[in-house]
Amino acid sequence: MRRIEPPLSFEANQGQADRQVKFLARGQGYNVFVTPAATVLTVARDVNGGRDVQRPAAVRVRLVGGNANPVIEGLDESPTRSNYFIGRDPARWRTNVPHYARVRLRDVYPGVDEVLHPAGTQFEYDLVVSANAEPSRIRIGFDGVNAMRVNDAGSLILDTGDASIEQRAPSVYQEIDGVRREVVGRYVVTGPREVGFDIAAYDRTRPLVIDPVVVYATYLGGDGADSGYAVASDGAGSVYVTGVTASTDFPTANPVQPARNGTSDDAFVLKIDSTGTRLVYATYFGGSDSDVGRGIAVDASERVCDRLDVVGRLPDAERAASESRRGERRIHRETECRRFGSGLCDISRWFGGR
Repeated sequence: MRRIEPPLSFEANQGQADRQVKFLARGQGYNVFVTPAATVLTVARDVNGGRDVQRPAAVRVRLVGGNANPVIEGLDESPTRSNYFIGRDPARWRTNVPHYARVRLRDVYPGVDEVLHPAGTQFEYDLVVSANAEPSRIRIGFDGVNAMRVNDAGSLILDTGDASIEQRAPSVYQEIDGVRREVVGRYVVTGPREVGFDIAAYDRTRPLVIDPVVVYATYLGGDGADSGYAVASDGAGSVYVTGVTASTDFPTANPVQPARNGTSDDAFVLKIDSTGTRLVYATYFGGSDSDVGRGIAVDASERVCDRLDVVGRLPDAERAASESRRGERRIHRETECRRFGSGLCDISRWFGGR
């Protein structure tokens, strides 16, 4: 049976969340909290098969140098209502909490509003630039992020260590006489974990919309310590991740190596489809000692080039390339693997020695 996800909506905070929060939304595997200072995105997973508490990753998306206290209002109220019956004290209960399709933060910069709204089960935040306002003022900072980069497709990739968040290249446009006209725009890194926008010439006598789409936010891992060290994406929007896992139940799909090779950490390599909901493949990859995936890239033919540090003997399927170099403990660096999936890795080249 196919699971049906309700559309994302924003509920007013009437005491069911921290007092700084004005609106909140609950998406598929993530939550959004709207405060005057920042929009906070949390991504969480169940630890130990759901028997332990959740470990969330939180990313604060803030407008650098913007209005510290904008007016925040819900737009397009929906018939949906939430009820919270917490504890035995009726004074703590919250009933008939309204939901809204959109939330607007007014004048986050002079002449610029921020509007949060759903995109299916994901969410977007539009930056609406009024006529004659200045889009070059807009700078977005990200707190709680270990690494940030703009990939070859123009998407912004945020890595929190355990979670990966992708913002697609911004859609920039104007509505002129009822016709949507695209404007060329891209992310520009303006500081550590901070981006602005490079916008081509447009009609400044009319409003402009800058629309970064949060494609998905995904937690990956098992019952142990897991870290993602590098992320890449292809032209179709699929995402590739490598890192290290100590988990014995790391999620696998069409694996080259279905389990850890020994008792130490192994590297992992995986691909997530463009919807962020399906593992195309996910595999352990390593020798009999500690192994780490430290870098990854992908070309137009989906050939993955992955920088791995692998210590010890390789799994039988991958050992042939190193068979001439005997010895139980050695370090191999720089593997190139093409077309993972269906339990296959058709090329694996290893360089190194004892």
